[in-house]
Amino acid sequence: MNQPQQDHYEILGIPQSSTKEQIRTAYRKLSLIIHPDKRPANCSEESARVAFQKVFFPSPNSFIFRLICSNLQLSEANEVFRNSDRRAVYDIEYSEIRRQRRVYRLPIQTAEHVMKRTNSEFHHPPVSSTGQNDQARAESEARARQWERKQREARARAEAERNEEQPEEEARQQRQREHDQAEARRKENESREQRQREQQQQQQAQAHGEAKARRKEREARDQRERRRRESWARAERDATARKWEREQQLARTKTEAEARRWKEAARQQQQREHQKAERRRKEEAEVREWQERDRQYARYQADREARRKTEEEAHKQWFQEQSRLRKAEIRQQGATGILGLQDLVSRRPIKDRMECQVVSIQELIDSIVSAEITLIERFNEVIDSFGRAQYWASISSLEEYWQRNAWSETPYSGSLEYQRLKLGCMGYRAELDFIDSCWECAQARSADRMHNLEMALTNGREAVKNRRHGAPSSVPSRWDCGMLYLESSLDTGCISEDVEHGIWITLCFMMLLLFCRFPGLLFYLPLLLFIVPIRVMLIRTLLIIAIASMFGFNPIGILRIVICFVVWSIWKAISPLPWAQLEWKDEGEESQSQSQEDI
Repeated sequence: MNQPQQDHYEILGIPQSSTKEQIRTAYRKLSLIIHPDKRPANCSEESARVAFQKVFFPSPNSFIFRLICSNLQLSEANEVFRNSDRRAVYDIEYSEIRRQRRVYRLPIQTAEHVMKRTNSEFHHPPVSSTGQNDQARAESEARARQWERKQREARARAEAERNEEQPEEEARQQRQREHDQAEARRKENESREQRQREQQQQQQAQAHGEAKARRKEREARDQRERRRRESWARAERDATARKWEREQQLARTKTEAEARRWKEAARQQQQREHQKAERRRKEEAEVREWQERDRQYARYQADREARRKTEEEAHKQWFQEQSRLRKAEIRQQGATGILGLQDLVSRRPIKDRMECQVVSIQELIDSIVSAEITLIERFNEVIDSFGRAQYWASISSLEEYWQRNAWSETPYSGSLEYQRLKLGCMGYRAELDFIDSCWECAQARSADRMHNLEMALTNGREAVKNRRHGAPSSVPSRWDCGMLYLESSLDTGCISEDVEHGIWITLCFMMLLLFCRFPGLLFYLPLLLFIVPIRVMLIRTLLIIAIASMFGFNPIGILRIVICFVVWSIWKAISPLPWAQLEWKDEGEESQSQSQEDI
C-alpha cells in the first residue's frame, strides 16, 4: 500500500472526526492567514512564515511548519477532504502511519521543549506563568528583564550616591545585604522554577493522558470505520460476485434453453416430415385401393348390367306370353261389359254421340284391358318376389303409371261396368298400400310373426278381392293394417324377448330399490301393472302374485291391491289416452270384430 507523504489533518489542524463544515472552516481560516491578496503584509516568504509561526506554530523547526509552508499543500488537503471516497481511502491508508508516528514523536517533542527552556531559565530569572503560550511568555519575560534592568540601574545610581556620602562600612553592609537579597531571590527563583517544573510535568502528564485517550478513541473509531468499510467492501465484492454468478447462470440457462428449443424444433421438423411422408404413403395406398375398388366396381357393374339385360329379356318374353293369355281371358270375360257399353252408347242422344266420337269404344276397351293387365303384372311381381328393392321399384312404377293413366271423366263414367273396372284398379292400389304397411311391421323373421303376417296378408287379399267385386267398404289404411298385425301378435303371445326381459329387469330393479330405500312406497308399485300395457295375461298374473306375496297375504295387502285396482279404473275412465285399443281381447271377440269389419 502506497503511504501518503503528508498528514492533511495536521496541516488543517483538525481531528479525524471533523465534519465537512469544520474542514471548510479550517481551510478558509488558514487560507486567509497565508494568502498574500487577503493580507498584503504576508507577500514575502518571511512574512508568511512569521504569520504562521505567530498564530499556530511558535517553533520554526517544527514538523508541521515545514509541511504547510506553501499554499499548494493546503489546497491539496482541501481537495482530498472534499471528496468522500478519497477521504475514506486516505483514512484507511494513513491511519497506520499516524499511529506509528505518534509513538516516537512525543519523546522528541518533550526533550526539545525541555532543552529549549533550559538556557532561558538559566540566564534569566523565572517569571510567574499563568498558562500562556510561548510567545506571550517570552514577551512577559522580556518586560520583566527590562524592568529588573531599570531597577538595577536605579539601585546602582542610588548606591553610587550613597557610596560617595557614607563610609566603606556602609558600602560593605550594603553589598552584604545585596548579596543576601540576591541569594534570597535566587532561592525564591529556584523554588518558583521547581514549582513551575512540577506544574509543567503535571500538565504534560495530563496532556499526555488526554492525548493517549484521544488516540485510543481515534484508534477505536478508525478501527470501527475500517471494519465498516471492509465489511462494506466485502459485501460489495460478494454482491458483485453473486451478480456475476447470476448473470453467468442466466446466460447458461438461456444457452441451454436455446439449445433445447433448437433441438425440439429440429425434432418437430423431423416428425412433421415423417408425418408428411406417412400421409403420402397412406394417400398413395388409399389411391391404389380406390383404383382397385373402382376396377372391381366396374367389373361388377358390367356383370350386373349383363345379368339385368338377360333377366329383362327373359321377363319380357314371359310378360308377352302372360299378356297374351291375360288379354284373351279378359276379352272373353269382359264381353258382357263391352256389349253393355256399346248398347249404352247406342242409346245415348245424338249430341252425346257426337262428343263420343273423339274416343272410340275399341280404344277405350283396349286402354282398360292394358291398364288392368299392367297392374296385375306389377302386383304379381310384388307378391311373388317380396323383395325390398324390387318392391319399392314396383311401387314407384305403379304410382308413376297411375298418375300418367289417371281415370278421366268420360261419357261412360256413370256406367256400372266402368265403375267396376275403376273399383278393381283401386283395389289393386289399396292392396299395395296394405302390403307396404305390413312390410314395416315385419322386420323380424321369426316363424310366428311370419305366420301372422301371412294370415294378415291372406285376410287382406280376401277383403280387397271382395271390394274389387263391388263390396261397399272403405279401403284399409296403413294404421289399420299395422294394428291388425300388432293385435294378432299380442293375442298369440308373440312378444319380443328383448321387450319382455326389459320389463322384467325394470320391475325387479324398481322393487328392490324401493324396498331397500323406501319400504313405505311399495304401496304404489302395483300401479305399474296397469300403466304399462302388458297384453300377456300370464305375465300380468305372475306380477300380481309376486307383488301380493311381497305385501303379504293379509287383509291389509289385499286392501292395498283392491285400492290399486280402483285407482286404475278411475284413471282409465278419465284419461284421454286410447286405452280401449290396448285392452286385452279374447280370440272369439277379436274374430267376431274382424268378421264385422270384413262385412
